Amino acid sequence: MINAMLKMEWLSFLNTFKGMSDNNKGWTIFGIIISIIIFVPLTIVLITSGYTKEDAQQQIIFTSYIYLIMSLVLFFSSVKTIINDFFIAKDIQQLMTLPISIAHIFLVKMIKMWLLSVLWIYLIVSITMAANLYRQLDNIHVIFTTLITMLGLCLIYTALTFAFIYMLTKILPKNKINEIMTALIGVFGAVSYFIYIGPLNFIGRTLTPLPDFLLFNQLSELMHLEYGVLTAYIAATVIIIIGAIIYVILFKLLLKYGQHDFATETIQRKTTVYKQQIITPVQAFRFKDLKILFRDFR
Repeated sequence: MINAMLKMEWLSFLNTFKGMSDNNKGWTIFGIIISIIIFVPLTIVLITSGYTKEDAQQQIIFTSYIYLIMSLVLFFSSVKTIINDFFIAKDIQQLMTLPISIAHIFLVKMIKMWLLSVLWIYLIVSITMAANLYRQLDNIHVIFTTLITMLGLCLIYTALTFAFIYMLTKILPKNKINEIMTALIGVFGAVSYFIYIGPLNFIGRTLTPLPDFLLFNQLSELMHLEYGVLTAYIAATVIIIIGAIIYVILFKLLLKYGQHDFATETIQRKTTVYKQQIITPVQAFRFKDLKILFRDFR
């Protein structure tokens, strides 16, 4: 069943692409090619450059920065997919009318979100980190601990992103959330340029440690094998277990409480109720004067 639904999602994706105008198709292909040519090499170069610092403590701090930035990147890369596929698109509502388990529907949507928005970022960043840490520490175990830790963090980050968007739909209309997040993605892209490769580039500078309450510094020390290989494996295992538990809890809560929210708008728009009454000509002129006054004031 899941394989058939994944195939259906893929065919739907292809049909959506085929239905685009030639201009949109060209821009879509151009964007994908530019991302592959520019984003992937740029990410590898930036991470590798950060690990060329001679000070070992600076390398540890740099790793903690990667953990923090990774949370922001995954948030902005997955938020649009979450909003469009789970809250705005009508296919979930249509699938609910078929004899298909709601658990299968949510699971297929989650897999689609990971394939489109998370997996490629995880592979690029984690493999580059693991290769650089192996080059610095000359210990094969650091490759496995890094890959496991980054996978656990991806699970935690995406689950928290989904929970945040779900709670946001309780106070704002879904289309409004989509507009806000689209604007924030644009701002994040511009800020990223200035931070990563622009005037505020921090790669070549002396980095300030992140606040301890974020726990990124402690995690970075563990991944640099400061406390031994066994401790690093234990920490990596705990992180991926925590990520899996959070995902299972989120999945169970969605099945129990969230089915209705994916098919309908959770925020109802307020409608203005006009009271019908008869007004005198004097009152009508006064009302007109007030409207003109407020118009001129604005």
